[in-house]
This record gives sequence, structure tokens and C-alpha cells, in this order.
Amino acid sequence: VIEAFGELAMDFRGEVPTTITSATPLSDAQLKRVTKALESRLEPGQKLVVSQTVNPDILGGIQIQLGDTYADLSVNSSIDAWEARVQEWLQKS
Repeated sequence: VIEAFGELAMDFRGEVPTTITSATPLSDAQLKRVTKALESRLEPGQKLVVSQTVNPDILGGIQIQLGDTYADLSVNSSIDAWEARVQEWLQKS
């Protein structure tokens, strides 16, 4: 109930919860660039509430949770995609 109230309050204030995950901590300059790019996706009156997490398992790149939208731009997801393509190719051969 408390979490739901917090979400409603954020919505009322126009705050969009955003989590940026990287393999290593982003520098201030990197975080600023990513934040600026994400802000361009917001509607007038909205503002980001950014939290940053570190997950070495993604190997590199970033994962972004922007409200209900998720983008996986990590090295690990690219490797997984290529592995799936290679497996598909091998099965066709």
C-alpha cells in the first residue's frame, strides 16, 4: 500500500522513476549525457528521478528502466542475441 501511494505521488508530481544499470559506475559526465538523452523522451512537465545501479554481469553498456519502458543496451544482451543467431544458423545447416 505504501509503495502504491509513493507511485501515485510521483505520478502527481510528474516524476518518472528511472534506473540506469551499468557494469561499472558511470562518471558524472556519462550520467549527465544519458540523463539528457532520456529527458528528451519525457512529456512537458515530467522530470526524471534517476537511480544508478551497478551489475558487473552485464559486462558493458547500459540497461535503462524509464517508467514502464525497458531498454537493454548491454554487452551481455548483444552476446545472447548473437549466440541465438549462431544457433539458428547451425540448425539450418
